[in-house]
Amino acid sequence: EEMKNIFPKALVGRIGGDEFIILVEDMPLHELEASFLKFNSNIKGIYQDDGSGMKISCSAGIVSCRNTKCTPGELFQWADSALYQVKREHKGSWHIVYPHEDEAPLKGYLTSSVVDEVYTREETLIKNHDELVLFCLELLDNVADVRNGLKMISDRICSFFDFEDIVFIERSSGYNEKLYHWSSREKKQVSQRTLPDDKQAWEYIDDHYDARGIMVLRQQEMVPMQGETVGSIMFVKTKEQKGFQGLIAFVDRSKDREWEEEKDTLYRLAVVIFNHLQQLREKEEAKQRLEFQLNYDQVTRLPQYSKFMAMAESYCREHSDRQFYFVYSDFSNFQYLNEVYGYTAGDMVLQEFAEELKKRCVGGIYFTRVTSDHFAGLLEGEEGRRLAEQYRELTANFCDKINKKYDQCNLVLISGMCKKVSAHENITYTLDCANVARKYGKHQAETAVIMYNDEIREQSEVEKAIVANMATALENEEFVAYMQPKVSLSTGKIAGAEALVRWIRPDGTILCPDTFIPIFEKNGFITKVDFVVLEQVLAYLSRELKQGEEVVPISVNFSRKHNEYGQFVPSILKRLVQFQVPARLLEAEVTESVFMSDLTALNANMTRLRQEGVSIAIDDFGSGYSSLNLLAKVQADVIKLDKKFLDYTAGESRTPDFVKYLIKMMKRLGFTILAEGVETKEQAELLKSTECDMVQGYYYGRPMPIAEFKTFMKEFNKKH
Repeated sequence: EEMKNIFPKALVGRIGGDEFIILVEDMPLHELEASFLKFNSNIKGIYQDDGSGMKISCSAGIVSCRNTKCTPGELFQWADSALYQVKREHKGSWHIVYPHEDEAPLKGYLTSSVVDEVYTREETLIKNHDELVLFCLELLDNVADVRNGLKMISDRICSFFDFEDIVFIERSSGYNEKLYHWSSREKKQVSQRTLPDDKQAWEYIDDHYDARGIMVLRQQEMVPMQGETVGSIMFVKTKEQKGFQGLIAFVDRSKDREWEEEKDTLYRLAVVIFNHLQQLREKEEAKQRLEFQLNYDQVTRLPQYSKFMAMAESYCREHSDRQFYFVYSDFSNFQYLNEVYGYTAGDMVLQEFAEELKKRCVGGIYFTRVTSDHFAGLLEGEEGRRLAEQYRELTANFCDKINKKYDQCNLVLISGMCKKVSAHENITYTLDCANVARKYGKHQAETAVIMYNDEIREQSEVEKAIVANMATALENEEFVAYMQPKVSLSTGKIAGAEALVRWIRPDGTILCPDTFIPIFEKNGFITKVDFVVLEQVLAYLSRELKQGEEVVPISVNFSRKHNEYGQFVPSILKRLVQFQVPARLLEAEVTESVFMSDLTALNANMTRLRQEGVSIAIDDFGSGYSSLNLLAKVQADVIKLDKKFLDYTAGESRTPDFVKYLIKMMKRLGFTILAEGVETKEQAELLKSTECDMVQGYYYGRPMPIAEFKTFMKEFNKKH
């Protein structure tokens, strides 16, 4: 602020620390000199002396840029050299240089080692107490190794005042911890005892500090110490800051000195030294915080994945004679917990699970949160089955506890476990195998641990083959839309259909969706397949409309992966226009689990489609852990009851009534109800007795190619 006041038209910048740079234009030298003298005077007046005797001044190195072709970088070096000369000779003053193009700047801070320069000055350069304090201050400002800095300043202080020892102590909760002890006799850090270690002696010392924190222990007050004869000691303690209190003992072994002449300067030195120690401590703490942020998860405080892998690899290498297992875990329905109870509650669950793993996991060595609600760990144990069962029991108990606390969710944890076969086996491969095993148990309704085995390995190879061939299959148009009819219970006629994909290989073999859809869901390829089916459906509807044939609305399934792309809805609307198909003939079908996992984003997409006239259906309602709250939140037109509701009717006397009341309630909410998986006459009759609108299942018709569906619909509707 003072620079801006004195040089209002100048460009002012801070280089770092207490060093600044100013660019002044068109100012005569005498004005510049007068401005700097005024500036330095004002700076001295601003500073409030705290009783230590320290005064603030400002030094300046000035370079005249007139009539020179030096680059800005070269001019900066000249100014740096000028400042270097000022601080060596006349601190608080200024020095101006006029650079020549054929000359290089003299030595400056940019070209010298400040620490070496400060330390190698002849002792005769330190002519008084103020210069000693400034020497220590400048050295500590530029030293990286605090112990090396303490060594250099201790040597110079002891030499200047002619005493033997300086002991640096940290005090915490009444206890003393020696940080560093310098002895001029040995010219190094020493371990001998020169201070009293008797409790009563320290109580006496603590009771006799003056207002500034100074206490002098003379020879007659000295507590006898075995093996040492000490003349006198001057103690200086600092004010406690953030739990840190420093204490310096200046020890004269031979003289019983009064310390009056040295007292003020040694006090100032103690303040300077411990201020730097406190700054170094804060820097170290900041470094540790940064290291924690880089290497540890902020939510669970577990190691980040890369840190975990490094720790696990090191541990396995150091204990190569032991048996290890890797475990990979993933919560089911966790996103639903976040949506219903909030992300803060979700984070608390993750934190509690991490604590549970660290405290109670039998054989647990290290754990990490890989991402989201996925965890991995290194376990040690001889029996894999027993280890897996102990881990399953731990995680099942945890999920039970959470489900009681948050009673609208049904949290389960699915884990995969794999044995590290040999000491030379790559741990990344072992963990990947554990993750593969975890995926094979993903659809289990209860907490489980799946051990990686040969069967899973073989299935994994099949999955890899599917992935390897999927792009070629798409190019060769091997993905084909089949239609399964939907029948209206009020008219008995086909009122719609669902498009289901089949993979028909060149040899004529047909792969059912259960074989490849879960794989495509994982790798995102499903989005391409969904749009292939959509285009085949729209092409069929377009042809039929142009020929004046009867058509019914067709539902097309869309994966949760579409929600990750901003062009999802525009791509559907673009194709409707391209094929000239009315939006009312398309129904977008999304599974219940997709709504539960990403309700906010999905609702936005579904709302847009509904506004354009596309109907929305929730598929598989009741297949997971449905909450009736979901019905109040979703943007949908049709609810498709999962076939599980009908499967239960044969053995449960209360199920028919439950289904009736469930359908009735959903009808009151304005939904059209479709029951899928109808396979028997009894199931069909039950649904006719309810307010159900439509049915779908093998009882009425299996999925069939589009050409067959066209003929089937005509014949079916003639009979009904």
